[in-house]
Amino acid sequence: MVMQNYRFNLRITATGLLLLLFMTSCSSPRVFSFQDIQYYTSSSGQAQLGNLGLMSASDGFGFQRAAFLSDCQEQALAASVDATIQGMLPLRSAFGQGTKAKALSTLLGVPADNLDDYRVLLLSLNPLDAERAAANWPETCKAIVARDADRTRLIISVAALIPNTWFGSPIALPQLTAQISARGHLIINIHGKKMSQIKVSPQSIFAWRSGHFCWAQDDSLKEPILRADDSGFDTCPAGYGTSAPPGSLWASTIIQPVEPSNPSEAEVSASPESETVPPSAE
Repeated sequence: MVMQNYRFNLRITATGLLLLLFMTSCSSPRVFSFQDIQYYTSSSGQAQLGNLGLMSASDGFGFQRAAFLSDCQEQALAASVDATIQGMLPLRSAFGQGTKAKALSTLLGVPADNLDDYRVLLLSLNPLDAERAAANWPETCKAIVARDADRTRLIISVAALIPNTWFGSPIALPQLTAQISARGHLIINIHGKKMSQIKVSPQSIFAWRSGHFCWAQDDSLKEPILRADDSGFDTCPAGYGTSAPPGSLWASTIIQPVEPSNPSEAEVSASPESETVPPSAE
């Protein structure tokens, strides 16, 4: 009887492991890697380049948009085309060894037989440009950051799947630049004999990378710096933290010193009232 129960439990365990392996092999990959840099694939519809929002999971998988970049600034912001990936083999390698073509097809929304007709572009914001732009954000956008600074993220890089036909020759890729327009559209500039532009739809974005703000803890007047999320480095450099110091325009509670308009008034108000001594009766 004991041996029968053991065999039954063993069969149940083996069945569970096979089911787990089957589910893992059929599910879409959650991480896209390029040169040791990881991009997340979940919530990609929310995580467009320049979007501001919150991490919705402690392990980094998930992003909840709070504002578009165009909600926080009216000017365009330059972006760079960091790399291109073309072909089924390098694409599957980027998602990890053993990734099935069917899983890629499900994630990217393209039939597996047609994946060779596309290439991946990695598009990123320049951190310094993003920092300068953030310094001029309105109070509403700074308040979004201040409410939950530890979890607030800015999408600084995305992976987009683009048809080869957009670039003309499938072999020789022309010079490419990119930008986020004043209306929040991700635009790719194709520099050839005549420059042309293509607008990247949100549905083309399938992976993203985020960054967070760091503030100088000893100077409330300094604007924050933008730091990429990377477990291989400290969250913030020495002297900086993930929350704005008291008195900063980015802090949830702003301490505003009250300064009188006339210094002489301050002296009068600060000095003790003089007593009027009545004249002597003598």
